[in-house]
Amino acid sequence: MSAEQNHATSSLNDSQQRNLRISCEHMDRLLKDVEDTLNPARSKSVFQKYIQDITPIQRKTIEDYLARIRAQLLRVLAGESIEVEKPRITASHAIHTVLTFVEIAIEELSPGRMRGYGEVTERGAADLNGVMQELQSIVQQLHSYVLQRGAPELSERIKRLSGEEQVDSLRKIEEIVTRRGLVEFRSTMLMLLDRMEDTDFEIAIFGRVSSGKSSLLNRVIGADILPVGVTPITAVPTRVSYGREPGVRVWLEGAGMQNVDISRISEFVDERLNCGNQKRVARLAVRFPSDRLREGIVLVDTPGLGSLATSGAEETMAYLPRCDVAVLLIDAASTLTPDDLKIIQALSNASIPVTILLSKADLLDDAERQQVQSYVRDHVFAELGREVPVHPVSIVPGHKDLLHAWVQEDLSTLYAQHRQLRRDSVSRKVATLKEGVRATLELQLNAVETEGDHAAWQEVETRLRRASGVLQEKAPELRRMTEEIAGLGPSIIRKAADVAALGWAKEPKIDLGEVLWITAVRALEELAGQLRSRLNHTIESLRVEMLEVAAALRISDLPSQEELFANREMPVFHLNRERLFISKPMVAGLFGHGALRQHAGKKLRVLLPALEVALNSYAALLRGWCELSLNTIELRFNSRADHYRARLERMLNRRMTPESEMGSLRADIESLSAEMIITRA
Repeated sequence: MSAEQNHATSSLNDSQQRNLRISCEHMDRLLKDVEDTLNPARSKSVFQKYIQDITPIQRKTIEDYLARIRAQLLRVLAGESIEVEKPRITASHAIHTVLTFVEIAIEELSPGRMRGYGEVTERGAADLNGVMQELQSIVQQLHSYVLQRGAPELSERIKRLSGEEQVDSLRKIEEIVTRRGLVEFRSTMLMLLDRMEDTDFEIAIFGRVSSGKSSLLNRVIGADILPVGVTPITAVPTRVSYGREPGVRVWLEGAGMQNVDISRISEFVDERLNCGNQKRVARLAVRFPSDRLREGIVLVDTPGLGSLATSGAEETMAYLPRCDVAVLLIDAASTLTPDDLKIIQALSNASIPVTILLSKADLLDDAERQQVQSYVRDHVFAELGREVPVHPVSIVPGHKDLLHAWVQEDLSTLYAQHRQLRRDSVSRKVATLKEGVRATLELQLNAVETEGDHAAWQEVETRLRRASGVLQEKAPELRRMTEEIAGLGPSIIRKAADVAALGWAKEPKIDLGEVLWITAVRALEELAGQLRSRLNHTIESLRVEMLEVAAALRISDLPSQEELFANREMPVFHLNRERLFISKPMVAGLFGHGALRQHAGKKLRVLLPALEVALNSYAALLRGWCELSLNTIELRFNSRADHYRARLERMLNRRMTPESEMGSLRADIESLSAEMIITRA
């Protein structure tokens, strides 16, 4: 019925009709409040407002009256020809809005906000951080689930893995978890499915500046898609994987991801076109229809190592990407440097298989190749005590057999081993998940509690809560470290001036541009190492606390440091090395080191604007890396902590399982136990 027809059959004008409808809707909501008061169990609120003094007979009578009132509301509206307004807001949007307000309310519990109500002690701050982390973890998981309503459910994702090992077991676990409401296992299952769906075999290519990494990768791919040249080329790590159509995805700091044509790749990875990474490229991924990449092999072209290994293994490791295999490319006519050996050592310490490739092997005959191979292999073993495969390769068309031999002999074997290790890892994780679900069901079945246990479990819960607050406490400090980088320009100039003054004592003419670059790289390597070290210390603190909680809960599956933080490469600092050869000033030299330093500082300040641009870019990239790292740690910590919290909740609030559910609960436990016996067999 149109608005004109409504107005014709009603004694009220449009505004009066609208007010009547709104008033009726408001009364209906108030009646809903009465229903919640009558049925507190149905509302499931843990904060009950009223003492229940309504008898069952009175409740039934009141509900009958409520039904009559609602029926009358509808007749009132019909009598005035007012249609009941149809919903215009989706349920998911309404839940999203409510959860947003819940998250805002959680933020109000932070130590900083609570100081408005009085001084917050150090212990109080730790407790509040833990409370926030606990609540945020669960609310954010629910919020994420609501926002991803178009994404496939766990059951759908499991169905898509048909044919994979462990799928039947995972399907049974998912069915039990969903039916029993064990939402604390969802995050673990999601990460496990991510692992099962990810079949990538990542190979990272390392090498000195202009060592020919990009040229080699082009030959492996079978097309010239990565730019090559004489000057340092790769400004950011470039991942190349299989795709039906060629394309490039670029993630720019502060601008998100964008798709670009593969012909434009040089704009982002060529140092000459993206000097000092001024475009603030955070990640770059290339997709290309290469047969060698079809089975899930991913190639990573890393920045030239330069002086990355000068500060020691801790700083070096910070720059190494996560990979399944590492390849170090060196010139067959040169020898291994200390930097090369440090890279090999750092990779080996991270349990990453290393292969050395001897480039330009076409310039050697067979006997010379074997001699160089033996020398390099023996050199690595003598220095590091490790046996590393060494293969000669060449990009010259007439020597394809060398490259083919490496791919077939080394990579194929490692790929087969990788797939088997992945299957073994998934089997272990599924078995652990199964044991966790079974233990939880047994806890529900045997709900027995003694008075003395309650205080002990509360103490364990408090300990877990404080562990949850560690990240909230440490995150601001880590973020501040990245923010300080942008202001380091003057300090680096002063250090470089001091180095230059010492250099003039040995050489009459020095390149101040080179001095500035080396000084900046070393200063930022030190800072990156400190950041990584503090992050690792935070991870270890979390792990130790979790070990204690797991022991108290008699949980045998203990977290490792690697589980909490997957090693992901830190961004590399890039500064365009401008040549600035300056001779030792004769007059200033007469006044000693201080005068020379002052003269060098004055000359170096010409390069300060370019340095500050590079520092700002690096600060943004490192800040993004830090946020991603913190989010990863938080996600993985909460995946385990949610299990602990749920078990503690059941310990502290045990309720006997109704007799009607005992049979099906036992059946689920026996089903999982039977599968565990089969798995062990």
